[in-house]
Amino acid sequence: MSKLLGNGWAWLAVGLLAGLAANSWRAAARLEICFLLPAVWCYYVTDLRAGTYAALGGSVDVLGLIVDLISYSVIGVLAALGLGYLSSRMKRGGAVGLLAGLALPTYIIYTTWRVRRVATQDPVIQETAGWVMIAAILSIVAYVAWSAATFRPAPVPLAPAESPESA
Repeated sequence: MSKLLGNGWAWLAVGLLAGLAANSWRAAARLEICFLLPAVWCYYVTDLRAGTYAALGGSVDVLGLIVDLISYSVIGVLAALGLGYLSSRMKRGGAVGLLAGLALPTYIIYTTWRVRRVATQDPVIQETAGWVMIAAILSIVAYVAWSAATFRPAPVPLAPAESPESA
């Protein structure tokens, strides 16, 4: 399915899920880096074994592999920092937490809508993109319902009680 729709949103979704186990944005970013960097490296090892970096003479384009590996590792770290912030805000709740939780499903809807517009002649892509959009919309509805059910307003500080000596 990632070949049909692009795999950026899938990496972001799994990275975000990895960060939800943490209590702060730094810890979430560390968890997401610990997930995304090995995933990126394994992706390129698989590409190397599949012959993606093989030149016409059978030799390996080492420079191309290194450039891709370093650039996508940097992108993975930057994405993990942003995802760490999103996952930490989601756990805090409130309006900002709600918006943070809606960011990724909204991106998925936008991406699949764009794919549906471009690939009008392929019914498989149309149908798959449609189902992914439905799943993303349902996840938004479920997240909003969960946020509403678990919403706790911030406590209002009470005025300090007057002491009997001040009266």
